[in-house]
Order: sequence, then C-alpha cells, then structure tokens
Amino acid sequence: QETATLQWIIHPFSVPDDAIHDDDFPAKEEWITMRANEALKIEFQNQNADSFWISRLPDSPTLSKRALKLLVSFSTTYLCEKGFSTVLGMKTKKEDSLECCKRCQAGTFNH
Repeated sequence: QETATLQWIIHPFSVPDDAIHDDDFPAKEEWITMRANEALKIEFQNQNADSFWISRLPDSPTLSKRALKLLVSFSTTYLCEKGFSTVLGMKTKKEDSLECCKRCQAGTFNH
C-alpha cells in the first residue's frame, strides 16, 4: 500500500490514472491537468523529484504538498540513519584503537 502511494510521486507520468482516487477531487483535478501537459513530462525528466514537486506548488498545491511531505520525511529519515551509521562507525574505530593501545600498554608493563 505504501509503495503504491509513493509511485505517483516518483513516477507521476508512468503510473496508472487511478493512482489518485476519483473521490479525492482537488488532487484528482490537479493530477489530470498535470498529466495532460507534455511540457511537464519533459520538465520532470530533467529534474529530481524534489525539484519537480517544488516547482509544481503554484499550479498543483494539493499534490505538491502531499508529495513533498513524503519526500521530506524519507530524506530526513535517510539522513538521520546515515548520520547514526557514521557516528557508530567512528565510535567502533575509536574503541578498536583504544583496545589496541590497552594491549600495547599491557604488553609494555608485562616486560
């Protein structure tokens, strides 16, 4: 379900027309108008998804806000996890280095 939700954001011109439900009127109207515009298809191919949806804010505010909310959420989570992994890697290297120093000191004191 969540993957289907994201598909219209990252592939807006290649997903089925029913990616936005008919009962979601403001979004569906923006969706139909946007997908009928050949110039926007080209624009989308020449930008990343973030930039495209930001550029659509004036003309497709409902769709753009939804798309950006999910894109920002994903980006924030990704950056947080990447930062955590980096810190964990640094901590592990430092601990390994300290362990080596402890072994060296223990060896020095044993002689």
